[in-house]
Amino acid sequence: MQTIDLNIELLRCFLAVTECKSFTAAGARLHRSQSAISVRIQKLEAVLGQQLFERTSRCVKLTRQGEQLLPYAKKLLASNDELVNTLCAPELSGRLRIGIVEYLAPQRLPQIVTKLRGLYPNIRLEIKLALSRELLRALDANEIDVAIAKRDDHRSDGETLFQEPLHWVSSEAAPELTEPSLPLCLLPAPCHYRAIAVSALSNFERAWVEALTATSIYGVQLAVESGVGITVLGASAITAKMKIINSALAMPVLPSIEIAAFGITPANKMLVAPFIEQLQR
Repeated sequence: MQTIDLNIELLRCFLAVTECKSFTAAGARLHRSQSAISVRIQKLEAVLGQQLFERTSRCVKLTRQGEQLLPYAKKLLASNDELVNTLCAPELSGRLRIGIVEYLAPQRLPQIVTKLRGLYPNIRLEIKLALSRELLRALDANEIDVAIAKRDDHRSDGETLFQEPLHWVSSEAAPELTEPSLPLCLLPAPCHYRAIAVSALSNFERAWVEALTATSIYGVQLAVESGVGITVLGASAITAKMKIINSALAMPVLPSIEIAAFGITPANKMLVAPFIEQLQR
């Protein structure tokens, strides 16, 4: 049987395209051009002698062979990263109190924390989930060391991490919306997503009613998944049971928000770097 040595960089590109469902978005994640990503995927397909993606003008989808490769690619990359971190990374230890805006990747956060604790067992990680305003207040009060939050127009500090696109979302199982007023599932004020949704609909002169107010992003997600109403969520908070309805209902265009890390200092930079790296992935 022929032995083929797979290139980790090519597998990382494959996984990025799979998760982003776009060559352009995968390039942005890996800080490469769309054409560079395309070339690497072609190289991987040539090495394996298989077509891994079905490409159309509207979407990128895995072929049957691509679906077979996916779980192995994840395992290989995880093993590679764990090995590199174990052998090459400095021994990190200490206490890190980190605050994360709660609507950012809520369903992925437990896996991120679990992985970091496995890679860096000597870091004592304390997590606070809240809205951006509360996190920045806690940072200023020295209740947390670092805040991962929405960029505040009134603050000049903070290190930009990435842009989070916002979408109108509904449930995959929900019936078509026929009511004259859109039923919204929202967090209570003051909430940036709530303000964006209300402002966009008001400017669009679209009627709406507050179908449900939840005290957590998880509550909003459950309500939308159950078909109670629609909401505005960042791309990282959209679950498999939801669908984006930006164009389906001719909804008003939403902005992207800028996520930044506040409170990074020379003293805590090494401790917080692995967490930020996992979050960006």
